[in-house]
Amino acid sequence: MPRLVYTVALIVSLGAACNRPKKNVGSQVDTAPAIAEVDCPPASKGAAVLMQKGSITLFGEMHGTSEIPSFVGELACLASKTGRVIVGLEMPSSMKGGLEAYLASDGSKEAQQELFKHRFWSYEDGRSSHAMLALIDTLRELKQAGRAVQLFGFDGMFLLGAEARDKGMATNIIDTLRESDSTNAVALLLSGNMHAQTSTERWMGWHVRKAFPHLRSLNNAYSLGSAWVCTGDGCGPMELHGQDRGEKRLVELSDKPDEHGYDGIFYVGAVSASAPATGDHVVKADVSKNKPSVRSKATAAYR
Repeated sequence: MPRLVYTVALIVSLGAACNRPKKNVGSQVDTAPAIAEVDCPPASKGAAVLMQKGSITLFGEMHGTSEIPSFVGELACLASKTGRVIVGLEMPSSMKGGLEAYLASDGSKEAQQELFKHRFWSYEDGRSSHAMLALIDTLRELKQAGRAVQLFGFDGMFLLGAEARDKGMATNIIDTLRESDSTNAVALLLSGNMHAQTSTERWMGWHVRKAFPHLRSLNNAYSLGSAWVCTGDGCGPMELHGQDRGEKRLVELSDKPDEHGYDGIFYVGAVSASAPATGDHVVKADVSKNKPSVRSKATAAYR
């Protein structure tokens, strides 16, 4: 073979070798799980718009269900396929270190016990439920798989009443999203649906939208079931009745905000009560015998 031809052939051969997928050869190759190896559920109808880079979505929930935290976890999994995800929960901002440590852990019982040292987990109002712990664990698994996931709590101790709390929570969200450069990420925020209203400055959602006009605020929707709720009579599963729109989850946006400032709804089908993650709590399968006074008190408290 002429020297020039041989040289060209050698260069082509070396180039092809460099472009071949690397084989796993002992410790010389990075064996971290590939993003594609993490299974995510199919995207719910209408949810794709919420997973575009730079989007910020505030989900207003009824605390204490299994399905709503699960829905947010599904969206986080799907969004993390293509970039960074920032998840904010209605938990104290003082949990920052504990949450970060848990996301970096193996999720063992010992790691959970460290997470549970924060007094937040003694609350029984639905925010400290098994479902919320499962959502955090979903984010931990995504992070362990190499995906860019950030978790923060935006609640805290605020003086001067409920309105100051909403404004304080909004400030925590705004500061975190700005520091984290949310323009290059997908932000998913989960709070009680009253806080998610954007109609007046009384509510957290209004302040967040003032800082981020492209914010979408969605109210929860469900068919029927139960939620873990605290009232003057104590805490436990409460029967819920919504509007049946089928079994499949979906996101439905409106042309303009409604009277409460919601830009649409996210529907999760039937819901089931999720008890606190710590302590010995039992969720009864039959919640049909709840006293009307309990339901009315819970409705009044939420309103």
